[in-house]
Amino acid sequence: MSITHVAQMFKYPCSAAKTVVDTFLQTSRVAKLPTGGSHNRRLEGKHIDWLTDALDEFAGRAVLLLTTQQNERLQLDPHITQLAVDKDLKKLSTFTLKSMRAESERYNEPEFIEER
Repeated sequence: MSITHVAQMFKYPCSAAKTVVDTFLQTSRVAKLPTGGSHNRRLEGKHIDWLTDALDEFAGRAVLLLTTQQNERLQLDPHITQLAVDKDLKKLSTFTLKSMRAESERYNEPEFIEER
């Protein structure tokens, strides 16, 4: 059975079937390689403690500001990225980020509540 015939039978492009066969012949592997990069945490306990203290002082700080302050104060090399700080902030169970919006002064009046 040819590669073309097998590709047509499984409705795959011929190039994909050829790639699978070539990979098997070179490495004896039929499974896909794992995807994704390193999932090691860059922030350690002292970094998370600093983040917690900073948010205790003022919880409305932007992630960019926290990242910049952390890199400057802790002299980290290479620098921590915003994404790493953001991920660790989301993992802190003591903090919840909520959206805020302004409500009118009538918001808690009985008539207004009935309208909702």
